[in-house]
Amino acid sequence: MGRNSGRRAEPRRAGDRQLIVFLHVVKTGGTSIWTALRGQSWFQDLNVNPLPDMGSVAFAQGHRVTVGDLPPEARLFTVLRWPPAWYLSAYHHHAARLQHLESPVPTYQEWYDSHRGCSVLDIGGTDRMYRWCRRHWGREPFDVLQSAWAVLTTKHLTRDWPVIAAHVHPDAPRKLPTERQAGGPASPEDGFPIDFRASPAEILHVTNRLRQDCRADFELYDLAVQRQRETFPALGALRAHGADSVNEYLIPDHPERMTAKVAVTSFCNGRCQTCPTGFLEGKHGKTMPLDRFRELWAMLCASPRIDKVILNNTGDMYVIPDVEQYFWHIEEHMPERTWVAMQTNGELMDYVPEIHEIVISFNGGDKETYERTTGMSYDLMVRNVKARYASLARIPKLELHVLMCELNIGAEKRILDTWHDFPGRIRVSYKYDNQMHKDRTVAPHRKPGRIFCDYLDQLSIWPDGNVISCAHDFWEKTAGSVGERVHRRGRGRAGQR
Repeated sequence: MGRNSGRRAEPRRAGDRQLIVFLHVVKTGGTSIWTALRGQSWFQDLNVNPLPDMGSVAFAQGHRVTVGDLPPEARLFTVLRWPPAWYLSAYHHHAARLQHLESPVPTYQEWYDSHRGCSVLDIGGTDRMYRWCRRHWGREPFDVLQSAWAVLTTKHLTRDWPVIAAHVHPDAPRKLPTERQAGGPASPEDGFPIDFRASPAEILHVTNRLRQDCRADFELYDLAVQRQRETFPALGALRAHGADSVNEYLIPDHPERMTAKVAVTSFCNGRCQTCPTGFLEGKHGKTMPLDRFRELWAMLCASPRIDKVILNNTGDMYVIPDVEQYFWHIEEHMPERTWVAMQTNGELMDYVPEIHEIVISFNGGDKETYERTTGMSYDLMVRNVKARYASLARIPKLELHVLMCELNIGAEKRILDTWHDFPGRIRVSYKYDNQMHKDRTVAPHRKPGRIFCDYLDQLSIWPDGNVISCAHDFWEKTAGSVGERVHRRGRGRAGQR
């Protein structure tokens, strides 16, 4: 049907399948979908032909799709991205184009402060994601999401795309190409020059600004997450994945992307009653030698399936005598597409590596409860952490994590007496992690029965290279060793080398 035909075509199906229209929001992975489907007789690019041919098209996609012009029977599908990641990706896209044109490149903060549009968003000011959707959809974005047939987020796009593809067409590819394979927009993550990449300090500053200035963007994304949870059971997600339980859906046999938790050392300077580390020291090696760590780091950085590395899985990095050598190697070989995080108790902190995320444990509200719960020196820990505030403030995601349980309950009211000036987020969790002892979770927060453990969908690596099922590997159930080929599927065996 042409744009000026004078009347709307009667809705028809391509075969026996109802038309699905993808409302492609920029910087949300839509180029991968376009690349996977282009050239198919049942696919139409709405950026070229604004209105879909209802007689032959099963899937249509475009950036500028006026929802009111579509037949009411069309199924609307869209993908949204977490706002801080969306803005940063848009900035990198814009900066890459400016660099290609040999034009001056603004810093991330300068770009955000500008109220002009850019080469990718064509809109400036605050709440750019919300206003971009409203402009190009021609309707209130919240209403569109509420009525959409399916909503995804980029975090799980690769995992959940097969569910959508099963409804699109029998010939629709179940696997999406990467942005680089798709020839998508330029960005540092895709191998483009990175001299314009936003610094960690800029990312932290702009992210804090976004939370204040762009509440509509965050509310829109929260609604997308809610709609994803609501729509996917209705789409038959479990059956489409061939799973027979929710856990199999959450943890597919071969996840596209996963987290690696690396225990560089099994030793710790603390003896927290909320942690079983004391029982685990020396198991599967003590401290990973530097040369072995370098080999492992190269493997993790090269793997297309690792999207996050967490140091240290158990124990604490700062007990390693030459820990700076490990940190320097990480800084010199930071992966382009992998988020690097570290967990530490901070008592021995004498150097802050330039990574993406640091979580500092402080399991107590004041000196008395902290020392009783952890067995460490309150004065030493506080002094060492505060002495490095300037370096810690440059970490994009910095968090002080406080576990409150029966051992220290009530002291959380005094946390800010010590940490009122902490340059990051303070998170309080009411739980007790040590499975080796009686559950000391505060009664109102205690959950009866067994619950799913999120450690099981992560790759846990011990200092000797053994891959284990859980960071708290009490029973030493190993699946193999890093560097050796391990197959998850086997006849009656956990793995095959």
